[in-house]
Amino acid sequence: MKSYIALLRGINVSGQKMIKMADLKVVLEANGFQNVATYIQSGNIIFDAPETLENELALRLSKVIADHYHFSVPVLLLDQDALLSIIANNPFLTATDVELKQLYVAFLSDTPLAAATAVLQSAAIAPDLFSIDGKTVYIRYLTSAGVSKLTNKRIENKLQCDSTMRNWKMTVTLSEMLSKRLLEAE
Repeated sequence: MKSYIALLRGINVSGQKMIKMADLKVVLEANGFQNVATYIQSGNIIFDAPETLENELALRLSKVIADHYHFSVPVLLLDQDALLSIIANNPFLTATDVELKQLYVAFLSDTPLAAATAVLQSAAIAPDLFSIDGKTVYIRYLTSAGVSKLTNKRIENKLQCDSTMRNWKMTVTLSEMLSKRLLEAE
């Protein structure tokens, strides 16, 4: 068994694609996912499953949600190593004037093609900053996330892959939750 974090894209936003996390926990456990825990209503799930290809597991999770709730939800899956690597490699943490509330991470379903990356890099998003590393977009909002032109929708459109964002505090919290689970399992 291995522990994973699933990040659901676009649920419980503006009354759309409503999923109660307590209900989702029951649904997932009934479909073979083990030790399911959810964290806040934005679609953060920690669970255990037999080790398999992560994209297959994400598709299985997405299918369970589609079958039960009758709508499609992109699911991005990470294990502890991937999440720790994302946290360790944030290029904006080295800035002396950075405020952690400025930092966000966009988790991507695929590594974007170089041409798509160039399209996003040429987009007018100033004064906000971003850096792409594989399936991760690190963001530093010098305005605020709510008014920035660097939205999740723009990232998806320009990079041509599914994306879901979490603020830095949430990203670190999810890693801590997964670390705690792994320590308790030892």
